[in-house]
Amino acid sequence: MAVLKTIVSTLAVIIMFSSCFTFRKQNLWIEDKIRPEPNKIGNVYALNILNEGMGSEVWFTKNLSCLQVSSEDSLVNSGFKSVHISWDKQAGDCKWLGLGIGWDAWNSKDLSSIMDSAAIQLRIYSPYGQIKSLPLAACLEDYFGNQAWTGLGSDKIKYHATEKWGIVQLPLNSFNWAENNADISAIKQFIIQFEAAGDVYFDDIEIVKMK
Repeated sequence: MAVLKTIVSTLAVIIMFSSCFTFRKQNLWIEDKIRPEPNKIGNVYALNILNEGMGSEVWFTKNLSCLQVSSEDSLVNSGFKSVHISWDKQAGDCKWLGLGIGWDAWNSKDLSSIMDSAAIQLRIYSPYGQIKSLPLAACLEDYFGNQAWTGLGSDKIKYHATEKWGIVQLPLNSFNWAENNADISAIKQFIIQFEAAGDVYFDDIEIVKMK
């Protein structure tokens, strides 16, 4: 009888203590926080070409008598830096003037899936007010050295009312891909070629979806 009482007393104590605790189901791993997917158009994620001054991905013709390129923080469309470019091809008798950007760390970019739906967009500012055209040509060069070109005529430049920063859009399908056998699936860099003379600020160079 004494043994039975002992067993009952022990069970009562166990039940009493068990009722004081709650048990929570614990996973054996910690789930990663949900991260938002980076911006993309189609299968292309490398949308940012240049938006904060110049880095190691930027090169340009080294001739100060014809071309001067610098990062600017006193005049920007967004962020903290823009690129100020002034040039005069005849001043130093320069045969060719250009600036290139091997964005996304010079990795090969496949733009074929967005050829008919996207454009390269630049924001531009001229010290002389709104401009209708620029004596420039734009190029996308592939990893085989082939180049596709397009111009920056009045059809490519727009302003919103009296806004001082203009919008230049270069549709990817406006480049002459077939003429020079350039491969849009293996893009190395974006190049701007300068003609005549000019003075302009560039900012927020990126790939955008055409509306």
